[in-house]
Amino acid sequence: MTTRFQRTPLRRKARAVGVAALIATLITGLAACGSGPEKQETKAKEKITIFLAAPVNSPAFYPVLVPKAMGFYEDLGLDVTILNVDGSPAGIQQILAGRGDALFGAASAILAGFADGKPIQAVYEPSTQELLTVLVPDASPIRKLEDLKGALVGVRGPGAGEIAQHAALLSSVGLTLGEDVKFVPVGSDVKVINQQLASGTISAYLGVSVAAAESKTYLPAGTLREVPIPGAAAGAKPNSPIIFSEKMVKEKPQAVEAFLKAVVQGTIYTNANPEGAADALAKMAPDLAKDRAKFDKYVTNVLPIAAPPAGESISSWNFGSMSMGGWKGLMDESVSQSKFSGFTRSFSLEGFVNTSFIDKANDFDKEAFANEAKTLKSR
Repeated sequence: MTTRFQRTPLRRKARAVGVAALIATLITGLAACGSGPEKQETKAKEKITIFLAAPVNSPAFYPVLVPKAMGFYEDLGLDVTILNVDGSPAGIQQILAGRGDALFGAASAILAGFADGKPIQAVYEPSTQELLTVLVPDASPIRKLEDLKGALVGVRGPGAGEIAQHAALLSSVGLTLGEDVKFVPVGSDVKVINQQLASGTISAYLGVSVAAAESKTYLPAGTLREVPIPGAAAGAKPNSPIIFSEKMVKEKPQAVEAFLKAVVQGTIYTNANPEGAADALAKMAPDLAKDRAKFDKYVTNVLPIAAPPAGESISSWNFGSMSMGGWKGLMDESVSQSKFSGFTRSFSLEGFVNTSFIDKANDFDKEAFANEAKTLKSR
């Protein structure tokens, strides 16, 4: 359900930074009004369907969800539909079948799509933080990665993309996953993870930061803690990019640009006004928001996922930034851990990684947008 908001300078600004095609439409309409009794026609909004690689609209997807709830897509001439799928491979298949245009999913699965020559392109990287996490009970003697030697750890599942990344991480401290560190699939339900950790069935959980955000939300304070990950560089490798079909990128680049601009606006809004964003996200995920106190805490816990990295401000950071070098780093890491990733050799990334939209998506007064967002509330 789309939530409309008061006509504030922010909404006028959202329109001001919209696609040039909207201005052209207004000019055409004015000309028509002055030329006779012909009825003025309103230009239809461009339709885009994006899949989220999760069964529910988790607040972790806020860069895409908030613009929908706030009407930012609509202001930029788009009619956006958001659908859920069970994992990134399923989302890619939906795109290839012509049932949608884009996916917000896992980089590892998307890289596999590149390797198979799928006609998809990565155009935007929402995450700015290291998404890997190692969770242990608060009283655990495990304080650093090296302490995992000889431990039995839990992972999401045998096909989870982050397993290869964790294997590479452990390799960097001289440990081999599956040998020095044994693992067992336990899923991603925080309640199950907590039970396994509390009972001592597993000593640690190797997952992604969303699991950590949920643990901070739904478990008592002091239940779990994260083991520091050394040398984690924000933005060094892609984590959860947004991809579009090659067809959409080639045939409707203005629509892709408008969509990503709205994603930047939604990201800025969420970090500038967490309370307003929580209201918006609650409308996108009413079942998750039944306990609003915990839901609001969840939103707060996931804010860093797409916030400007340390040392960057809203005005200086190019939201969505990614690099060919970062993707190559992920590929090299995957090849080095072929046992878990399935990658046996490198391949060319040309035609799969498209950074041409980033500057355009960030081309508006972001600081002013953030300042006005601080007081913008839903009706």
